[in-house]
Amino acid sequence: MVAALAIGLVNSLVKPLLQLITLPLTIFTFGLFSLILNAICLLIADKLAGDAFKVDNFGWALVGAIALSIISSLVRSIFEQAA
Repeated sequence: MVAALAIGLVNSLVKPLLQLITLPLTIFTFGLFSLILNAICLLIADKLAGDAFKVDNFGWALVGAIALSIISSLVRSIFEQAA
């Protein structure tokens, strides 16, 4: 629960600000920089959650960001088809 709360807080408070600041870089990389932003947000959530959530390094944060993006897309497509 602590990890989910930390990720939710970071995604709702920090991520929009980071997206606004890095918008030119995101456009230049055709949106791929958003994966880097997601990895950074996971690292920030790791620091906020303490022992409840652990990310060893940036590489694993990037793998986690890719996994979260894939899972989010799958869940979104399932709910869009159900509606």
